[in-house]
Amino acid sequence: MTTDRSGALDLPLVLEDLERAVNLGEQLGLRDELTQARDVLAQASHRRRLAPETTVAALLGATGSGKSSLTNALTGSEVSRTARTRPTTTQPLAVVPDTAVEAAELLDWLAIGHRARVDGGWALGETTVLVDLPDIDSDEPAHRAIAQRMAGKVDVLVWVLDPEKYADGVVHRDFLIPMAAHAEVMVVALNQVDRLDLESRDAVLRDLRRILDHEGLGSVSVVPVSARTGEGVENLAHAVASVASNRLASARSLVAHARRAAGDMGERTGLIAPPAPAAGEPVPAAQQTPQVGQPLHALRQAAAS
Repeated sequence: MTTDRSGALDLPLVLEDLERAVNLGEQLGLRDELTQARDVLAQASHRRRLAPETTVAALLGATGSGKSSLTNALTGSEVSRTARTRPTTTQPLAVVPDTAVEAAELLDWLAIGHRARVDGGWALGETTVLVDLPDIDSDEPAHRAIAQRMAGKVDVLVWVLDPEKYADGVVHRDFLIPMAAHAEVMVVALNQVDRLDLESRDAVLRDLRRILDHEGLGSVSVVPVSARTGEGVENLAHAVASVASNRLASARSLVAHARRAAGDMGERTGLIAPPAPAAGEPVPAAQQTPQVGQPLHALRQAAAS
């Protein structure tokens, strides 16, 4: 995982540009087109004040992917209920190391009331909080809404896939592709690899890598893991820790949100179109959404005309 700090250090300038773009949009009489950008600015203001040394990593995935089992495996204790065929996580559960002393107010802001305490010596890092979320494809709309809301607020996104549904359209179309700008703060875990023979495992991993590369997520680590046998759990913990431990994950996540909001605002106003990829080529994650300066420049021109 790169330790480059440029994305995080860009945050104040990115937010400043986004705020100016919103102000210019208001001068043009825009309303609904600015909603997402306003929400991102409010979120950034809160997150930068709350527990800046704490990183929140969330496990997201579809029904049956084994998020709760993986939460228990990463934690080393039975903190989350599990079941084979039905979802058991109806509310977010935060696993909080006793060394994350600033986490309480941040979790209040995230509206995570269910919490479990663990020894701060765990592999994810002494200030990393792990959150088990409801299924993103749940039949219960409220559960899906929680997962969607949390995906837009946490610092690190750990996508838990399984051999049967690793290419599922809900995961990729509704989450991974729209959030490709967050590649720097993503990890993909292919769970339940113990169900596959070596040849099948290699084939699934190759195909998953191909899909992610095509979606502009070529820089995202894919970790094969089995919550049941413990295989790969340590590797996954290290992968998550490498994203979270340098304390830049939150800033990088906010930069990605701001750039997505700017791109959305530009597209909805008709002033900016996202760059079109060449035929057959993947779109790099950094180009999935325009830079903030592009919609800002277009809005300035429109306001002056």
